[in-house]
Amino acid sequence: MPYKVNAPVLRPYAIPLNFLHITDVLGISPKSPNNCVMVKINGSKRFGIVDQIYQITFGNVIENVVLLKPVVQRYGKSDKSASENFQYNLYLLRTVVGQVKEKISFFVRSSTIISLVAYRKLNPHTLG
Repeated sequence: MPYKVNAPVLRPYAIPLNFLHITDVLGISPKSPNNCVMVKINGSKRFGIVDQIYQITFGNVIENVVLLKPVVQRYGKSDKSASENFQYNLYLLRTVVGQVKEKISFFVRSSTIISLVAYRKLNPHTLG
């Protein structure tokens, strides 16, 4: 590897940010409680935990991108392993029971973030 570990290789083209204002009332950060977001990609809604935020410069254009760790729903619409009553209650409460995939990350533009999401981390093996 030609560079030292944690060397600022991408600077000045990619600058890490601690906080990003999406709108006047919506801001995200890699730290709790503003780090769980809902994004809309190709018409489908996905959830993710903000890992890092970057401001990237392409010539004269400045773009804000967010590195997310996906939250995969454990009880989806087509999942038959959970009872239908339990799934219906999750739907009524607008609740997602999911698992954060720590080893997978993906970049999204800040314009695809549509809302912050409240979350609570459960102890391992709480739901089985």
